[in-house]
Amino acid sequence: LLGGLLLSCTNKSVIADYQIIPLPQEVVATGGEAFVLTAHTLIVYESDETMQRNAHLLAEYIAEKTGLILSVTDVPTPNSITLSLGTDVGHAEGYNLVVDANGVNIVGADVAGVFYGVQTLREALPMARGGEVILPAVRVADYPRFGYRGMMIDVSRHFFDVDMVKRYLDIMEVHKLNKFHWHLTDDQGWRIEIKKYPELTNKGAWRGKDELIPPTYLSGNERYGGYYTQKEMKDLINYAQQRNIMIIPE
Repeated sequence: LLGGLLLSCTNKSVIADYQIIPLPQEVVATGGEAFVLTAHTLIVYESDETMQRNAHLLAEYIAEKTGLILSVTDVPTPNSITLSLGTDVGHAEGYNLVVDANGVNIVGADVAGVFYGVQTLREALPMARGGEVILPAVRVADYPRFGYRGMMIDVSRHFFDVDMVKRYLDIMEVHKLNKFHWHLTDDQGWRIEIKKYPELTNKGAWRGKDELIPPTYLSGNERYGGYYTQKEMKDLINYAQQRNIMIIPE
C-alpha cells in the first residue's frame, strides 16, 4: 500500500506513519483510498469549549510539522478532521481514529480520549513543510493500559525555569503521560512564592557562598537557584490541564 502511494505521489507529497510511541492497542491498515491533507482541510469539533481547545491544539501541531494552516469550525463539513465524543469507545481516555478518503474521524470516550487521538495523529504526521500530506487509510483503536502514567522532575536541587517545565510537559503530552510529580521543596531549595512568608524564597530559594544554604550538587560559589511566582504557578497548572496532565506537588 505504501509503495503504491509513494509511486503516485508528487515530489511535494509526504506520507504519514502510524508506527508511533507509545504504540496504540490496535492499528489496522484498511486498504482503502488515502486521505490527502491540504491547506483547505478543516478541523471540525463538537460545540464544546474543551473540544474547541483540542481542535486549536491540533491546528498548532499540524502547522508546526507541515506548515499547513488549517481553519477550525464547529460546523460539520465533509473531507475534514472531525473531533467528537462517542459512547461506544468503551475505555476511559480511549479513542478510535479512522482515516479514509472522506477525512479523519477521532472519537473519544471523553475529552481526554479525543486529546490522545489528536496526539496520535500529530505523531503520525511527517515533519515536512509545504505540499500535500498523504494519510493512508487506517483504523486505530487505543486506550491506556495504566490510569497513572507519570514523570517526576526535581526542581529543588536543580532549578528549571518556566519555559523548561513547559517543554517537559510538552514531551509528556506527546507520549500520553498524565501525571506530573513536581518535587518543589527540599533542603536544597524552596521554589514556591508564599506571600505571607517572603523569607522562604528570599533565603530558601538560593544557595552559594554567603547564602543560608551552602553550595551543593556542584552549584559552585555563585548564587544559584530561583522560584516560581504564584502567577507562574497558575500558568503552569493551566498549561498542564490543557494537556490532560495533573500536577502532583511534593
